[in-house]
Amino acid sequence: MPRLSTLRPIRDRGFSFIELLAYMAIAALLILAAIPQFNAYRDKAAVSNLQSDLRNAATDMEANVTADGTYPASLPSSVRVSRGVQLSSRVTCPTPTNGP
Repeated sequence: MPRLSTLRPIRDRGFSFIELLAYMAIAALLILAAIPQFNAYRDKAAVSNLQSDLRNAATDMEANVTADGTYPASLPSSVRVSRGVQLSSRVTCPTPTNGP
């Protein structure tokens, strides 16, 4: 049986500084890869909500045409929009900043 003094000492439990830096670098790369994908999903959801709001506004306006025979001058008060969305019956066209 070998003597205890001749055995290699047991290394302290835990991670070395280099190992922790490597793990943190890998985690940072994974997070940086995931953020653009998350933003794309959020943008798609916002577009979907806006499309739904516009369909609801169109349905309410068509109901007004059916009831009164004319389109309303402004959006009906029954139109409910998602948070952060502002619908307006006013149409504006952007003007070019340079060029002919």
